[in-house]
Amino acid sequence: MKQEMTLPGVKSNDIVNTLPEDKLLDIVRKVFTDQISDEEIAKQSGMSKPTLYKLKKTERFQSAIKDYGEVAVREADTKIQANVDKAVIRLISLLDSDIPSVSLKASTEIIRLAGLGQSLPTFTSTQPQHPDQATVLQYLQVIALGQGKQNEPVSG
Repeated sequence: MKQEMTLPGVKSNDIVNTLPEDKLLDIVRKVFTDQISDEEIAKQSGMSKPTLYKLKKTERFQSAIKDYGEVAVREADTKIQANVDKAVIRLISLLDSDIPSVSLKASTEIIRLAGLGQSLPTFTSTQPQHPDQATVLQYLQVIALGQGKQNEPVSG
């Protein structure tokens, strides 16, 4: 029979209420990250699976997992923000690319991210004044509409 963890002077069925804070936080972290099974969490914590389930239903556990989740989200947001800054700097550097298509794609992506990427109007062959302008407008349409969802090709 499986031996449950017991603290001196505490009945085994009261472990849920008397679990030390550090043990509770260890269990919360393992449950939150969801990388190992409840059975393994219970085993590593020295309790039975039913005791773990009982613990997970307590207000103390629910509060601890909510707090842990809020901290985890804030930390993840900080990491994301740090990488977003790097990505934006990289995107801006691509504006000066010697390859016109890279520079154009960077420009349109910056416009899209800035919220200015409203749908492009349908262009007709009479609108462009120059063949290169027609190519650029067609390229912008492809980007705006998504790959494989082109309107009629623009001719020059």
